[in-house]
Amino acid sequence: MFCINLKTVYLIRHAKSSWKEPDLSDHQRPLNQKGLRDAPTMAGKFYDSGARPKLWICSSSQRTRQTCQFFKDQFDKAINPMLPVINHSDQLYHGSIEDYFSVISEAGDQFTSLVLFGHNFTITDLANLYSNQPIENVPTCGIVTLDFKMEYWSDIKNTPGSVRDFIYPKLYK
Repeated sequence: MFCINLKTVYLIRHAKSSWKEPDLSDHQRPLNQKGLRDAPTMAGKFYDSGARPKLWICSSSQRTRQTCQFFKDQFDKAINPMLPVINHSDQLYHGSIEDYFSVISEAGDQFTSLVLFGHNFTITDLANLYSNQPIENVPTCGIVTLDFKMEYWSDIKNTPGSVRDFIYPKLYK
């Protein structure tokens, strides 16, 4: 008998970034005050949802790394801290949907869920591939949960999926 497992991808768009320092490259831009406020809030909501992905893949940009750190800090506060594997990927920085599929496909199949900390428009476009209702925009620090019935991450591109949840900071104001 063949059993198909459920795999989950959490798409997290980086929190709001700063444009105050025009000499910084786009890759080096940090979070602004709103981002520094929203990231811990959304990290708490993510943790409270019961999500416990053990593989986190983060774009190499400063703003996504900072966002990821807020989420890690939230998980570190737990009584039994979960120690995720955190990888950084240049492929997620301004990556296409194909780049995101490539990164997901390389995940170890022992992981049943993973998080991608990335950027728009790819986050919104990827979410819309699996949504029954169009998502106009995944706001900064928005989180989209995608479920797939598949055994191997390498099957992601050809496997139907569905949006289980979509949350973002304005829902909690």
